[in-house]
Amino acid sequence: MNCRILRLTPFLAGAAVAAPGLRAQFALASPPLHARDVREEQRHISDYLVYAGSDLQKGLERAGGNNLDLATVSGLHAVDQLLQCSKLMDKDPQHVEQIHPWLFDNDVARSDMRNNFFQRLKPHYDDLEERLDGFARSLKARGYSAVFVTINKLRAWNSASDPAARQQIEKEIDQVVTEVSRQAAVKPGGASDLSTGIRPGLSEGAPGAGGSGINGIRDNGDGTGTLPDGQTVMMNGAEPLGNGTTAFPARNGVVLADGGGRSALLRGATLNPDGTARLADGRTVDLKNASIDPSGGVHLASGENLSNGSAGADATPNSNSRFVDADGGEIVIPADFDWKNGVATGIEKVYVGGRGGRLIRETKVTFRPSPSSNQPNTFVVARENGEVRSWAFDVATLPGSEKKSTGSVTIGFELNDRNGGTAFTVENWDIGGPGGSPALGGSSGNQTTATFSASGEYTLQVSGKTDWGSAFVIKKSLPVGVE
Repeated sequence: MNCRILRLTPFLAGAAVAAPGLRAQFALASPPLHARDVREEQRHISDYLVYAGSDLQKGLERAGGNNLDLATVSGLHAVDQLLQCSKLMDKDPQHVEQIHPWLFDNDVARSDMRNNFFQRLKPHYDDLEERLDGFARSLKARGYSAVFVTINKLRAWNSASDPAARQQIEKEIDQVVTEVSRQAAVKPGGASDLSTGIRPGLSEGAPGAGGSGINGIRDNGDGTGTLPDGQTVMMNGAEPLGNGTTAFPARNGVVLADGGGRSALLRGATLNPDGTARLADGRTVDLKNASIDPSGGVHLASGENLSNGSAGADATPNSNSRFVDADGGEIVIPADFDWKNGVATGIEKVYVGGRGGRLIRETKVTFRPSPSSNQPNTFVVARENGEVRSWAFDVATLPGSEKKSTGSVTIGFELNDRNGGTAFTVENWDIGGPGGSPALGGSSGNQTTATFSASGEYTLQVSGKTDWGSAFVIKKSLPVGVE
């Protein structure tokens, strides 16, 4: 199991007395943030809390069935999800205060997000932590102490102020999680349950998989797996349904997969720990003993058929679709984004001077729309930011390149990035001014030379693309004197 160890501060464990002052100092020293970024952060916090609750519920069910090895693994998964959550919660109140303060709408947004954190997210976290502590103590009383040990280490980590001490505690927590998961994996039947997340896939004939199992699931090392048909699913919280079919949580809904390599997506649906799913239209259906038909639809044991992708709602965006965020705000998905399997991916570009002008930032973005349960042809979009890079393009005169002669001057120029980036190409140089277009020594490449035959104010214009395909144009004024 790839357990990600994160930092948990005293603020999250209840020592909130010093937090307001800390947030104020941080807000004064840090640049403002956008409200949408903090909303996205809070959405991820909520997701981690849901996953932690699901893992805890699975642990309770396993303990009730006297499968204490896998109950322990589920408890450790729940701890891991709370650790993931805590890293974001540690900074979220500070980020709320850093939202641009000079707009009235942002004042309202900050107030809403403060309330969301302190009235919903933080109490939910505290409740889960308390329930997980009780679960850990009950396992310890039955001779399984790993979850109890990990929580105690987490408390020690929480109270430590020395970075080296925290780092040592993180290593100790990781050792407990890794060793217990390894031991559970090698026990007979110990890795047969899909939600352990400690094996790359299901073995053929795994108990609870209906006798067929799913081969070829690739563990991505981040809590997700890739099915043979390329669908990405979350390994934590997967549910064997019988008939050789398994339901997996996915970012855009629920994926059902069977031993024959078929899969079906119920877009916008939410998987529950009892094998039911809440569909995008608000209905709850029982997925146990469901099967996947040759056309990719889902056939429920009740006799109802769900088409692949729809889950009871219009699931395919079209040119007239409306996209909104979780708060109902309009979202524009750029026209040049690539759509595949209902997901839009592309590069978000930030320009100064309009699109195609001076490029200053690129962000790899994924938009995952899910059908709204109460608004036709409307999709609620989850945004995921990937790699980000900034650009500071500048046209400079090459040192020592200036050569004067009677009636003309030749100067060398170079386009570079002051941030040190090199992943771009120059497609064209263009220079114009009072004396017309000077003779250019090269129209492409990062460097060129230009010979001017008249004095005056010239404009240099350099166009190119980054290796992510973002076009840019850099303009610069240049005074030239010819003797």
